[in-house]
Amino acid sequence: MGSPDVLSLYRSLLREAHKLPDPLVKFTYSIYIRDRFRKNARVLDESLRYKKIKTARQKLRQLQAANNGDKTAVVRTLRFAYGASGPIRHQNLAMYKLTGNSPNPTDTRPPPFAPALKALLSSPLARTKPGTKVQPDEPLALSLALDRRGWLGKLPERRERNLWWNWWREEPTKTLVPTEIEVVEPSPDNASTLPSDKARATNNSGTTSSKASLRLRQLGLPVAKTQEFDLIHRAEEYSQSYTVPKTPRRFTERIPETQEPEVGTSLAVPPQSRFMRRRYRELLSKMPLLSFNPAPSSRVPPTGSSDLRPQDRSTPPVPPVSPGRFSVSISPLATTLGPRNRTTYSLMTQEDRQWIERARETKGRAEPKSGVPRPLKT
Repeated sequence: MGSPDVLSLYRSLLREAHKLPDPLVKFTYSIYIRDRFRKNARVLDESLRYKKIKTARQKLRQLQAANNGDKTAVVRTLRFAYGASGPIRHQNLAMYKLTGNSPNPTDTRPPPFAPALKALLSSPLARTKPGTKVQPDEPLALSLALDRRGWLGKLPERRERNLWWNWWREEPTKTLVPTEIEVVEPSPDNASTLPSDKARATNNSGTTSSKASLRLRQLGLPVAKTQEFDLIHRAEEYSQSYTVPKTPRRFTERIPETQEPEVGTSLAVPPQSRFMRRRYRELLSKMPLLSFNPAPSSRVPPTGSSDLRPQDRSTPPVPPVSPGRFSVSISPLATTLGPRNRTTYSLMTQEDRQWIERARETKGRAEPKSGVPRPLKT
């Protein structure tokens, strides 16, 4: 494949990326495509170049399918851009796996997981496959191997070491990685914050994203690469952005003008179709929110703007985690699994009721009156 063909493939990928519906998805894929082509331009091995070109063609087909409305392709693009999969997820997972001491492969047992990652591994809401057994402390394969061994007793040291390290490497990949950590700090006036208000306590306090990242570092918590982007709130806005359908013209004379809904006047994001809103709600089910409630001893007043100087932003060694409690939650707008593992959605919205009522009115007008036969077509 010559240089003109590679350039044509590059332009086709960018063209399809700019057709995607979400601006964040457009930007993420455009940056990703440019970075990959610049990196692969230095590849000299012909077989490796062929594999890279084949991967690019596959990515082009996926983007074309997403622009044509394919459900699987749209879900893939949203998860990629919002950090639920792909390189963004791997970068965030690497931040959650950071501990004070680097793991030594020569040790029999790996180091314990960081408290934030252990909280994710302990929660069934953060599992990639619902219903799987959580094992945050020790590998399940170890107890199974001991049961099979029976009267032979203890496992060989090398076998036990391999079980521990395989579990330490593979178990974090089975969890959903949060894109942000929320520090729940109730205001001094109302120390007893209700559990339902905890999820928005930080956002309502007016703290900026940079201050939130600095607060996480003070508490010894990992700071994800997407901490300052507020991706969960963005997906919630897109999942709720809809407009009530307009009244048909044939019924305009019966409905006063004051009852006409205002279309698009108070929307922060463009209206989304029902198909896209459901895809965003499915995306929210893959984006858990990790909240941290610090102990009273670690609740220091938030730092002012003077603490955000450039020289203070250097990444120090990982400090010990402050005492507190982690909790994992899912957005109330996220989809859930119903009977037979089918995706279910919440109650009907106002738009759904409008469509159902108008369909009933149209059906009632189309039916003939009782006792009056329809005229035959000539």
